[in-house]
Amino acid sequence: MGRKSAESYLPLTVTIEAASLSNEEKAFLKLWLYALLFTPERVDNEAEMAELNGMADTFLEKYSGSEYGDYTRRFIRYRFRPGNWGFGYELFLGYNSLTGGLNRHFGNSIAGGFAFNVLYHDFDLSLRFNYASAKTRREVIHKDIAWPANIGGYLVGADLSLHYPLYQSRDLKLMPFVGIGGMGIGPTDAEIKNHPELDDFRELSTLNYLVGLELKLNSWNREIDLSRTGGGYLGIRYSYYMPNYERKHALLEGNMHMITLSFGGFGRPVKREL
Repeated sequence: MGRKSAESYLPLTVTIEAASLSNEEKAFLKLWLYALLFTPERVDNEAEMAELNGMADTFLEKYSGSEYGDYTRRFIRYRFRPGNWGFGYELFLGYNSLTGGLNRHFGNSIAGGFAFNVLYHDFDLSLRFNYASAKTRREVIHKDIAWPANIGGYLVGADLSLHYPLYQSRDLKLMPFVGIGGMGIGPTDAEIKNHPELDDFRELSTLNYLVGLELKLNSWNREIDLSRTGGGYLGIRYSYYMPNYERKHALLEGNMHMITLSFGGFGRPVKREL
């Protein structure tokens, strides 16, 4: 019956048009008939629902006070929008490059870490943690305790950064960011065991500021929409860190560049819009 009715859709609309009904009733019956026959299985598929939703919008605009308006919104038109809030994660691996006194005292190294993200509208607040090795190039003295050259250490950081998209589409998101965090440098536990004199060496920690740019890409899944509901992505991020070591350790003035490759994802709950 459904197939036969679909095949006879145009003659059925002619019959409706010839009926002794008001224009509003005729318009609604034709819309309702189309919805009964041609509503796709997935009403959350915007592309497949575009024609039916457009017809429903036209009816609602033309007959704004219609008694059939509520039924049309609830059972014929299906529009969905992402929620205001979202959550995400990220795993990353990269390389850091030190400048100034930091570079003179410590070598560049591979860094890795993870991040948690909270989204509100287009804003993205990211809490990131990173860890890298930090072998000394020359002696570092802190509170009269020497950390000799060629002794392994670590560089650890945590920061909170706020992102906002400069450009976004289904498959691409370009986001500058600014942030604040902390950084710490010290000898590893393994080196302290080999060099007991380092046991009293205290971590060199300081506040730092950061700015940068992150590019998120999706090129493998057409169901993903980075500009709306989210999904998985591959990312590349450049961060410029400005630690304040020179305030307590004049010889450690300098900054840090970090480039990372990441895999992550985020999502927003989808809500129906009536």
